[in-house]
Parts: sequence; C-alpha cells; structure tokens
Amino acid sequence: MAKVKIGDQEYTINYLKLGAIKKILKAKEEKKLDNMDATSYILAETINKFNPEAKLTIEKFDDLVDIVEFERIQKEIMDSSGLTKYFNMGVGKK
Repeated sequence: MAKVKIGDQEYTINYLKLGAIKKILKAKEEKKLDNMDATSYILAETINKFNPEAKLTIEKFDDLVDIVEFERIQKEIMDSSGLTKYFNMGVGKK
C-alpha cells in the first residue's frame, strides 16, 4: 500500500480491482464529465475506495489540491492504483 499526501491529509492507495475501475468508468460516462472533472472524479473515487471516511466529491477534491501539486498527486494515485496501465496522465493541453 502506498500513501499519498494531499495538504495535511495522508491517504492510503492500493491497486484497484478491475471491477472497481469499471464502476468508476461507468459512473464517469453516466455523469457526462468533461476532461478536468473526469480526472478529478477518477482520482477522488480512487481515494474514496481505500479511505471511505474521506467522502471526496469532485468539488472537495479540487478544493484540496493546489495546482502546483496536481501533477505529483495525479501521478502518485495513478501509479499506486494501477490506473497508469489504462489511462494517460494529464487533463488537457499545456
């Protein structure tokens, strides 16, 4: 298990099961999220999976993450959960 620090809080992240990834993707499609919200949703739901007390929404996740820390946080969550095998990092053009 890996730990990801966001602000003053530390969250545990582990590899996701295929079923969890499918549930996240299905919900993302049903909500018709744009790229940025979809990224926040996927990362927040990954945190929630292993830290149920976090209860992160897109808005709560976005409020926690400083923009200069976003790339690090995204990479740590995606690497630790196995998501890098299925998704490209980033949310849009530079």
